[in-house]
Amino acid sequence: MASLTHEQFRAFYLIGQNTQPVDEQVWTGSYTEVVVPFRQIVGRAIALDASALVIAHNHPSGDPTPSREDVEVTRRLFNICRQLDIRVRDHVIVGEQRTFSFFNQGLL
Repeated sequence: MASLTHEQFRAFYLIGQNTQPVDEQVWTGSYTEVVVPFRQIVGRAIALDASALVIAHNHPSGDPTPSREDVEVTRRLFNICRQLDIRVRDHVIVGEQRTFSFFNQGLL
């Protein structure tokens, strides 16, 4: 994802004891933005009977520092999933040389 010239949003659905992850590209955006389809992500998690998920997207600029929108998207998805007993384990932003993990930064 680090080498892409546009933003891409992926969801990794964790099923059972997290031994069968399902990786899916959820959305492809422009150089600076991606639309996060909450209904699609949550609907797919329910259809797969996923107990948890990890979301990830890249920043083509190379800097994985989350934007205000990234923080808001993460908060909204976390709250929606929590109500459905689906755990959002992490939101990872991929940059050119490094990544940013909301979990590792204590933001989940």
